[in-house]
Amino acid sequence: MKTGVMAAIFAAAFFLQGTAVPAFAFGPFGPDLLLCGTVLAVVMYENTGAAIVTAVFTAVAQGICFSSCPASEAASIFLVCLAVIFAGRVFSWESPVFLFSFTAAITLLHNLTLWAGQALMGAPYTFLYALRLQPGYMLCNTALMALLYFAFMKERKAGS
Repeated sequence: MKTGVMAAIFAAAFFLQGTAVPAFAFGPFGPDLLLCGTVLAVVMYENTGAAIVTAVFTAVAQGICFSSCPASEAASIFLVCLAVIFAGRVFSWESPVFLFSFTAAITLLHNLTLWAGQALMGAPYTFLYALRLQPGYMLCNTALMALLYFAFMKERKAGS
């Protein structure tokens, strides 16, 4: 993945998450563009450190603009980056089954980290309320990751 493509993915995630995604959401559920873009960038970009810094910077900016707790947004994306790096050392990203199950798992990690940050700030949402919403978020993020897989990763698999 080239630097311009990575920058375009994070810019699109930043601008579209708060504007276009709510228009196409299924009730309270919609894909998290930054989460899926982070996984794609950390897996595909040659300079993993730059991908992580860009993802965390985008999370901070998105948190400042659209969230009440920007620190939990950045911490969550950083944890996702670490999980992607660890999983990449153990498993193969070319397997769509692994990628989709991993996307579901990191969706849970991401959203529960966001919930923990908001709970520390005094949000009234309970843990069970946060868990109740996770299957819908997992489905949306897995569907988006499937599109990204066929657009970017399958091409890399065929090229290698």
